[in-house]
Amino acid sequence: MHISRQRARVIECLALLPATVLLAPFMGYGMLGMLAALAGTFLGDGNAAQKAIMARAMLLVLAQMLFGCAGLACLWILIWRDVDTVKRNSLLRWLVISMLILGITDGAIFLFSDRTVTKSIASSTSSILIWTGLLGLPMLLGIRYLYLVVTPSPQVQSGAKRAHNA
Repeated sequence: MHISRQRARVIECLALLPATVLLAPFMGYGMLGMLAALAGTFLGDGNAAQKAIMARAMLLVLAQMLFGCAGLACLWILIWRDVDTVKRNSLLRWLVISMLILGITDGAIFLFSDRTVTKSIASSTSSILIWTGLLGLPMLLGIRYLYLVVTPSPQVQSGAKRAHNA
């Protein structure tokens, strides 16, 4: 069974919709909050070593939210752009690969790094379904596009063969 590209694009958009509508705003506002907390840490009184420890923890959370947003934005761009266009530009290709790997890794770290989070997610059928929609589907889509960007397409491959033979 062959699904048209337009129909596949609609399915992919529906798969990203929960993460985009629910998680992306929380990550965006969370990043603003982390930046304010980081500024408060550096501007406040206290021991420099203690400030550095607090800042490190805040920067890790800030990076995790940033990587999640970057991965999600990259997926939206890939859905509406042609993958072969990305493959032809090596800088863009490596940027997309990096963003997808960071986004997938970010989701996996969130899901599996803390035993209490994993237990909470697996606590009920509704929780499993919610987190599958919020993180599982975007991660699967990220893996799909990572595969499509990394593997050579017939058009790009034949163009490389022509250039090599010339």
